[in-house]
Amino acid sequence: GDDNHDSLFVGNWDEERYPMKRVVTFRKPPSAFSSSPIPVKHTQHGRYDDQRCVVSMMVEMQGIPFADSFHVQIRWVATRVGRNNLRIQVGVFVVFSKSNILASKIRS
Repeated sequence: GDDNHDSLFVGNWDEERYPMKRVVTFRKPPSAFSSSPIPVKHTQHGRYDDQRCVVSMMVEMQGIPFADSFHVQIRWVATRVGRNNLRIQVGVFVVFSKSNILASKIRS
């Protein structure tokens, strides 16, 4: 862990404190959303101790409909259960920065 709390990122979804960060960018191959590769940016924050590892990702895409209106947050938590097992929890949250028809469809 990192004791310098000034440098920690605090997740707005889970309020965890994350001392580690990395940014991963790549191009997703063409699909139904786009005939050309789609630029994707993952901003990943992480923390771990002896019992638990938490990774929170903010995923942003360009070149798809309404891409400037939302981003996706994904959270993975691995918790030690006993000596040889892990419990894995995964959550997904769509954050809308602009109101649009897509937001109302996803929320309903």
